[in-house]
Amino acid sequence: MSSEKAKQPPTRPPPPAGHATTTPSSPYPPQAPPQQAPPPSYAPPAGPYGPAAVQPSGPAGVHITYTGASQFPPLPREAGVVEHALRQQGPSLQARADKALGQHVPLVVNLDAMLACCQSPQTRLFVIENVFQRALPKFVEALEEACADELVRADIQARIGGGVELQNTCAKPPTKGTSLLENRLVYMGTFEAVAGFFTTKEWKDFFEANFYAKERYLLGRLRNEVVPALQHQLDSRFKRHVPIVFDPYAIVSPLVGRERLETARLLSEDAGFERVGRKFAQSVDSWFGSKPDPQNKDPVRSQNVLLPLVTAVCECIDADPSNPTLAKLSAIEVRSCVDLAAKAVFIADSNNANIPPSAMHGPNPPSSFKLVYVGAFNKGLTGLISTKDITALLEAATRAEERGLMHTLINEVAVELQTELSQQLQHPVSVEFGWDTIYPHHLSASQRHDAALTLGGNKSKNVLRPMINGFKDVFRTNPEAIKSMQFLHRIIINSSEDASRPTLEITQDGGSGQQALVYTAGLLQGLSGCFDKHRFKQQVRMLYGLQTPKEDRGIGGALQSVAGGLDRAGDKLGRAFRKFGF
Repeated sequence: MSSEKAKQPPTRPPPPAGHATTTPSSPYPPQAPPQQAPPPSYAPPAGPYGPAAVQPSGPAGVHITYTGASQFPPLPREAGVVEHALRQQGPSLQARADKALGQHVPLVVNLDAMLACCQSPQTRLFVIENVFQRALPKFVEALEEACADELVRADIQARIGGGVELQNTCAKPPTKGTSLLENRLVYMGTFEAVAGFFTTKEWKDFFEANFYAKERYLLGRLRNEVVPALQHQLDSRFKRHVPIVFDPYAIVSPLVGRERLETARLLSEDAGFERVGRKFAQSVDSWFGSKPDPQNKDPVRSQNVLLPLVTAVCECIDADPSNPTLAKLSAIEVRSCVDLAAKAVFIADSNNANIPPSAMHGPNPPSSFKLVYVGAFNKGLTGLISTKDITALLEAATRAEERGLMHTLINEVAVELQTELSQQLQHPVSVEFGWDTIYPHHLSASQRHDAALTLGGNKSKNVLRPMINGFKDVFRTNPEAIKSMQFLHRIIINSSEDASRPTLEITQDGGSGQQALVYTAGLLQGLSGCFDKHRFKQQVRMLYGLQTPKEDRGIGGALQSVAGGLDRAGDKLGRAFRKFGF
């Protein structure tokens, strides 16, 4: 019964229990190696074709047994191939295996037993060459990758630390397999054929099925490196602790089979075109002999989940450091769901109740909230939330970018326009904004954002900047403009949802004799609803009866007009692409 129990496949480690947290206990406890006697000696007596060639036990090299005994004379090359395996290939492979496992793990190759079933000298040579040039190197390569995680290495030590024994079968068709016995691994194969031994990928699948090797490596780095780094970044931006509640083990544990590793990869690494591009670049580098650092060969930064989430939040605080809504952010939480229909990103209160973003700007906003990301991570890339959706939600809830743009608009660009006009006209000129027309209460969150971008984006590139540059050109080319504008005391910026084109008009301020220049833009139309510099100068000169100078007539004026038209067409195209998520 004990021998039957030893041959049973190992049980999988239990899934982690408990509530999600940033510091879960490991669901894969290391196994203690069973106590047993040391492996038996494999040294046979000398054979008819030479003395016994046995690699000594210990860390010096592979435990090889070879006498050359055969029912027919071996090929002359056989002795040289075995000698090369004894002196170079074997010791090198043994050293790599020992280094990977952190202890000596005997690689046992009884060539006499493995060659006994061979039916020809050529078959014997195939077996020897395949073992040392292909089969063992592939195993060692997969072992090195599997042992990258310390806890995985401890489990592998406990399961196969007693040795790895190769056994050859001359079956037709070729067969291959493994048996995990007590503290050792038996590797069986038809080594005379390429199809008779494991590929590197098959060995990786073996270590994944029995030890969750890659999964545990990825999730370990995710928990121990990525989450703390992003947590530090978040706390430094907010100047207070905003916890990231994320338990990758709890997300992966309910899954089975290949789905576990694929989900761990999605949570930890890049994916899609980004991954394909990186792999291609690495292939190109390898052609020129460049080898990446194993730690950075597959970078673990949570490029699909945590990184875009934290980056979006940090961009909000960068845009508006004093944002009152962001001051109420209490946590960022990542959860998982099974169905694509359940994936979402939303804000919630302390009782996990969903809060509409508009409620953050109502009369009784919540005192605190958390940002919740629910992904169907088992569905691959389609189960993720797009960065665009995360950014849109944050902007709707905080209006961070809008507030940042308006702060720059009012305190920098508008002041520059006021200064230019006041200096030229020799009396104060104020710049005012009709906020009720720019942000009417019925605008949606996306419309408010569009209006803010048109009005204040790139330091008011579309509205105030053409006015500043246009006034400068008018004062330079039309000195009489100063006298014509002597009653101008106010600039008023309005917006209209119905305006397909911008307008400029002069209004009288009551009976004071002072004038206001009213600029009504169609901010929701983008650049098409604003004056470029050339059109603004035309309107100002027309309103004040000023002559158009030569530089703005003929070819020069036509070129400026064409350039403005191209800018508007480009803006329309860009807005159309953004509408469809590009």
